[in-house]
Parts: sequence; structure tokens; C-alpha cells
Amino acid sequence: MWCGLCDVALKPALLATRIRFYGCRNPRCPRPLVEADLVETLVWQAFEYRFLEPIAEVIAEEQRAILEHALERVTIGADLGQMCYVWRDLP
Repeated sequence: MWCGLCDVALKPALLATRIRFYGCRNPRCPRPLVEADLVETLVWQAFEYRFLEPIAEVIAEEQRAILEHALERVTIGADLGQMCYVWRDLP
């Protein structure tokens, strides 16, 4: 995950609430933290839309390995509506 405002990698953060987030490494970045579960769901949905047959079922444990193979970069713009995906060439 990358910050589209600063062009730096986002880092994971676990707050006292036990909710996972991603945040920009640039302390001056205006981007608020983004909830990790929400971002990860959006990324998986984009993958499904692009690569999977409608009948394909993938368990959650396999999703991470699949995305690591297929996805080169996700950049989040000013908000979650501005997500840009860079996919690797798949056979």
C-alpha cells in the first residue's frame, strides 16, 4: 500500500482499540489513517472483478498469497475512492 499524496509506503498500525489501520510514514501528510480490513476488502474485490470467474470461491487464508503474486502496488489517493492498482503480468 502506498500513499498517493506523498508517494511513500503506508505502514500498518494497531491502535489500542485492536483495530488495524494503515498510515502514511510522512508525519506532514494530511491523510487520516485508513482501516486495514476495509482497504484489504476493496483490494480483494478489485482482484476478483479483474481475474476470477464468478463461481470461484477462495478462502480468506489464500487471498493474501494470491494478492502477493498478482499485485505489485496499491496507491490510495486522497480518499478510498481514489485507489490505483498495478497488477503483475499473470500467465
